[in-house]
Amino acid sequence: LLLDQWIELIYLHEQRHIEQIKEVKLLCEVEK
Repeated sequence: LLLDQWIELIYLHEQRHIEQIKEVKLLCEVEK
């Protein structure tokens, strides 16, 4: 893979991860 492709893959993966963290935080807020 080219470096650009790697960066794109990592970026997309991170974005999904961030979305999941936000969802979990929201769920935790609701639980309180």
